[in-house]
Amino acid sequence: MGENSKFLPWMVATGAMLAFTVRWLHYLYSFTAPQIMDEFGVPAATASLMVTANSIGMVVGGFLIGVLCDKIGVRVTLSIAAVVVGVFTIFVGYAQSIYMAIVMFGIAGLFSWLSSAFPKIARAWFPPSLYSTANSYMFLGFRLSALFMGPVVASIVITSGWRSAWIDMGILCILMGVLAFALIRDKKDVQVEQSKVSVGEVFKYRDAWILFGAYSMWLIGCVMYVVFTITYLQKGLQLDPMTSGWLWSLLQLVGIISMYTLLPLSDLLASKGIISRKNFAGIMFLVASVAFFIFGSLKPGMPITYYAASIVLVGLGALLLTTIPAPLISERFPPNIAGTATGFITAVGQWPFIVMPPIAGMLAATYGWGFIYQVSAPFIAIGGMILILLMKPPQKVSA
Repeated sequence: MGENSKFLPWMVATGAMLAFTVRWLHYLYSFTAPQIMDEFGVPAATASLMVTANSIGMVVGGFLIGVLCDKIGVRVTLSIAAVVVGVFTIFVGYAQSIYMAIVMFGIAGLFSWLSSAFPKIARAWFPPSLYSTANSYMFLGFRLSALFMGPVVASIVITSGWRSAWIDMGILCILMGVLAFALIRDKKDVQVEQSKVSVGEVFKYRDAWILFGAYSMWLIGCVMYVVFTITYLQKGLQLDPMTSGWLWSLLQLVGIISMYTLLPLSDLLASKGIISRKNFAGIMFLVASVAFFIFGSLKPGMPITYYAASIVLVGLGALLLTTIPAPLISERFPPNIAGTATGFITAVGQWPFIVMPPIAGMLAATYGWGFIYQVSAPFIAIGGMILILLMKPPQKVSA
């Protein structure tokens, strides 16, 4: 299939989507944590070190993945990384102690933040009018996994135990890596530039620091949404596990719908000069800030429709904002440093996942679970104002 084929960009994007789907291990621990704690006889604080190790690996490794995509190409980097994630996910399934599981999961995290390649692929293979659409498409596999992994992993745990769940998912990760290698291609004119890449070049871009700051502000709120929502629903709002699970699925469904409607809409509006992508993103930050504050203001005993409406409002922005830096990177960085820029902004920018959970836990213990959503809302708003007020309109960058 030649580089001029209209199907080749989508084939490459599909390969990248499959590779990043291995980040489903983001949810795998949550669905098997009770069994892991029971088997190793450790408290939640010790078992949760698996998440800490994985997050540290993701922050460090995500930046390195971006650099490698710029240095040696996307195809080799993503396919090998996905296979390595699979191998170490399998090793977790064979761990003989909680500390071995922590180390194995940490190493898997080191190779798992493969979305660092997405803006580079979008910039190299797609026209500017499709940057948001292409980037959101590459997130599709990972987002769908949030909907389906719960019952799939639960059925494996019930029939074969938690270890089988990790081993089976690891095997699927390896398969994803093989499929990624078969589908992904590196753009020839971008390959020529690979040897000229300097890692430090990306830090000269003002937009890199602006996006890093704005994304970090969002992730302070994202920690609350990812880590504590189920706990808030059950302990803070006193909902039963079934209702909490239904509301979580509703949040994920609304998030997926919004991501695959609003991001293409931002492409359309930007291409017609109606509103720039950075202002569109900034507005969505502000919407999410209001949504988080309302969500944190809920009280036990309210009608279920109140909870559902609040979840819908959170869902409009929650998944969308996690994805939204990618098209901004695509339009502002040349392909030969887009991977490094993405690694810095979206992987190193994940630092709140390392430092915020214990802080949020202490705040929740003192002021209540809803308070952590309310206190994170201003940070999200600050992220939006950073984009609207500090980021300049995009300029054409050379390939």
